[in-house]
Amino acid sequence: MPITSVDGTLSYLAVIRGIPIITSKSLAHSAKLIAKLVRHAVHGLGYPDPGLSARNAPQDPALAGIHLLTSIPGVSATIAKRLIERFGSVAGTAAAAEADLRAIAGIGPATAASIRVTLNGASIATPS
Repeated sequence: MPITSVDGTLSYLAVIRGIPIITSKSLAHSAKLIAKLVRHAVHGLGYPDPGLSARNAPQDPALAGIHLLTSIPGVSATIAKRLIERFGSVAGTAAAAEADLRAIAGIGPATAASIRVTLNGASIATPS
């Protein structure tokens, strides 16, 4: 892949997606980051992009549930699969207690809270 393609990818992330900077810890980390950018450019993400419209969502209900869950901040395709396996569906995931969500590998307090708020709504306090 030409370096101009990598430059284009970085430009897309910074300008279109609004990511102001991509940081790197070291020269080795920079190389790994560039390799990942190239893999994504050539092979895609390896799972449905939650940023795409619903018309591109999988038709299989189980896969559609995984697709839907990956739109929640902190939920990767791997975590979404674990949620569906454990709770059976998106509805089952929505009904799960926060402690049960946190029992899933890769889910900490922030992601569990994000899942609960996204699937069940947030109570908004009104000023008195």
